[in-house]
Amino acid sequence: MQTKEMMRAFSSFSNNLHWFPTARRNYGANYRGGFANGEYSKLRCLFLGHVSKAKGIMVAAQAANTIPNIVLDVYGPLIDVDTEDFVNESVEYRGIVEPNEVHEIFAAYDVLLFPTSHPGEGYSGTLVEAAMAGLPIIASRWQSLPEMFADDEAIFIDAVCVDQLVAALRAIIDRPEDLHARSHRLVERSKIFDADRVFGDFLAACRKLTLNKRT
Repeated sequence: MQTKEMMRAFSSFSNNLHWFPTARRNYGANYRGGFANGEYSKLRCLFLGHVSKAKGIMVAAQAANTIPNIVLDVYGPLIDVDTEDFVNESVEYRGIVEPNEVHEIFAAYDVLLFPTSHPGEGYSGTLVEAAMAGLPIIASRWQSLPEMFADDEAIFIDAVCVDQLVAALRAIIDRPEDLHARSHRLVERSKIFDADRVFGDFLAACRKLTLNKRT
């Protein structure tokens, strides 16, 4: 099962459950921390994924527009919004990104914004890939997402709460050195989502099940 919440929900029906989280191939950390290093004066924020209200695009755009020294670049297919709904002086729409471009895109930013309230949200592949790259994360405290990272790894905010996102961004601007510490912790945490590890655990569980059936 993908989430620990699902494991708990089904534990009364079976004791033969296994946790297999969302997995990705790990291409290595490439976080540069340009804002924390003083390379540029504005915090560079990234929104990547389905560009929709449920995924939090309006929350992210409103927060970015509230703080002067922030830029937000948005990548992904437009679902239930048009660019004029969220693009402004601080927010730019960059279009759809190819999967093989994601890793390098992460390297150009200081923090990923993931203020989702999507009802079908599970363990996000975008968050897994960002953690592997070492890109700091601000995400909604929504459904099973807080299972993915500890509070000193990702920053969690309430869903659909612009004020909390603004506060989190301002805290980063005030203490940019914290970005590097979170980046290192995310890289370490991301090892549990490594495809080789997860698929290895899956094969081991299958072998054990096969052996149990034979005996």
